[in-house]
Amino acid sequence: MKTAMQEYITFMENYCDIYDELVAIWQEKQRIILNNDLHLLEEQVKKEEVGVLKAKGLEEKRLKLQKKLGLEDKKLQELINEVEHREQQEQLRAIKRRLSGSVQLLMSLNDSCKTLTEDRFATIEREMARIQQKKGNSQAKPKNFINRSI
Repeated sequence: MKTAMQEYITFMENYCDIYDELVAIWQEKQRIILNNDLHLLEEQVKKEEVGVLKAKGLEEKRLKLQKKLGLEDKKLQELINEVEHREQQEQLRAIKRRLSGSVQLLMSLNDSCKTLTEDRFATIEREMARIQQKKGNSQAKPKNFINRSI
């Protein structure tokens, strides 16, 4: 039978999996933005929302498990320091490294996607202004539009 700590470690390994999924979703989102595949972006954002909801649900479960262990409000590093078994400490350290790497990558991808999106919107705004300016210029010179030699 698994101990509460073993249950927690297994849970945390699965918890890391959802963050790996989020990284893959955000990498695809970045690719979509880079390729201007706007028709795919809405679908990708929906996948992202589902992943975030899964992560929130798992976070609630993580907090319950920690409470069950009597380690409420403890950070992962604090848990590592409080675990007596060296093997469990090593498993928790590996989880911490994996989770930290995923979170850092997500933050980087988020910044990149935000910058790319802002750049795309700025380009669209410039093009819209250029089109409006051309429209304004063509309306300002209606006499050039009609050939009077007919």
